[in-house]
Amino acid sequence: MQYARAILDGSMSPYDGARRIWLDVTTRLSPPPTDLWRALGGFIGGVSEWDDHPEPETRAEIEAGIKRLATTLIAKFDSDQAN
Repeated sequence: MQYARAILDGSMSPYDGARRIWLDVTTRLSPPPTDLWRALGGFIGGVSEWDDHPEPETRAEIEAGIKRLATTLIAKFDSDQAN
């Protein structure tokens, strides 16, 4: 969750945070649990889209999507922790 929080507080760019989530989190779990894979899959897609589209306006849309994913992930994690 630290990377998702860093994306939202601006201490890490959306691209860098998504990439860290992909590389640091998903590669440590082999194979990753299905629920986790579903939750993190969008970050992988965001990194791939960023790499494929250098246009500033497209990258701004990708960053916004990564931020939405981070918000959703934190909300789910916080909700799971409360139960």
